[in-house]
Amino acid sequence: RALRSLKSVKVDKTMKNVRNQQRKFAATQLDTLMKALTVPLTQLLQCYQYGFRSLHPFEQTVANLTITALTKRQHPPLPAILERLQRLRAETCRVAKDHAKRANTAATANEAKDIFDAGVTALRRLYVDEDVDPAQDGVAASSTDEPLLRNPLLDEARALADLLVVHQDLKRVPVLELRRPTVVLVGAPNVGKSSLKATTGSVRGGRHASARYQVMDTPGLLNRPDDKRNEMERLTFASLAQLPTAVLFVVDPTELAGKRLSSLVDQLHVRRQLRARFPKRPWIDVLSKSDVALTEAQQRLLRDAGLLPAAPDGPSSETETQTAAASAVLRVSVRTGDQLDALRRAVRQQLLELEDVLRRSDFRPAAGGASPSSPPPPSL
Repeated sequence: RALRSLKSVKVDKTMKNVRNQQRKFAATQLDTLMKALTVPLTQLLQCYQYGFRSLHPFEQTVANLTITALTKRQHPPLPAILERLQRLRAETCRVAKDHAKRANTAATANEAKDIFDAGVTALRRLYVDEDVDPAQDGVAASSTDEPLLRNPLLDEARALADLLVVHQDLKRVPVLELRRPTVVLVGAPNVGKSSLKATTGSVRGGRHASARYQVMDTPGLLNRPDDKRNEMERLTFASLAQLPTAVLFVVDPTELAGKRLSSLVDQLHVRRQLRARFPKRPWIDVLSKSDVALTEAQQRLLRDAGLLPAAPDGPSSETETQTAAASAVLRVSVRTGDQLDALRRAVRQQLLELEDVLRRSDFRPAAGGASPSSPPPPSL
């Protein structure tokens, strides 16, 4: 692609001396080729070095967590990739300028052309990420040049492919509209969040026709210290801290998903942690799988947590439903449809409250730099 830029360079016919004409032509071509190679590199470097600073804090967090997860899979760290690209850009400039200078002082027109050809070969060699047989690559050898296509900056050339992997991982991250009211489904693994997302996704709330919302299903949170949490768990905390969110905390009191990851004790401990950390967030507690009978021990744990009335467990009466809705606790069943309408009404009310808060606060996504509490962009 860079070589195609040479089509824009024309021989200066106003110059009568053929040698000087070829000198200028060769030097201009090399300068054009250098810019075609280095300008995209400069743009890439600026994008990754400075682009993070203009992101909303949540976007910064998502990008950093994505890159961290990639590094844990043995991919080169982003700062190291960018350093290699800087060296590749510097060497590209050095090679192109060196050959352009030599072409400008060539003794003959043919020598200027030979120097140009050697310069193109040297530049091509910098961007080959493996040693290539010149004969197979269709490049003629030069008697004055080093063995063709043996890249002295092989690691730097591979940085482009490494950066492409980072770019592709970042592109796969779901995009959230930062001003749109967001209902975040939170809970342990396998408690039914995905099924409830399909249910709450049918809500059409808002007092204005233009009102919109989004539902975000988050990875399961385990009962463990913050420094032991993985990137996906940290993303859940970031969404609560940095977005206009309401919480739908899903508890599976039946423990059918297995006690190893989703014991009721662990689920309730995570809930207490989140409630303490985000006390002002609109919040609905959802007890899933209401069609499954609970043990006395499970009922006792829920009552101690304030998530179950003192009355014996059984089918929900209309009075009990109203009491649960008022206290923002709902027992639902996706399988039977029990209390799903009440859940939709509760979510709709949360969305209306969020819209009011956003309207009164004139909320806008942060731009132009990270807030003091947000994670910094990758250290370069």
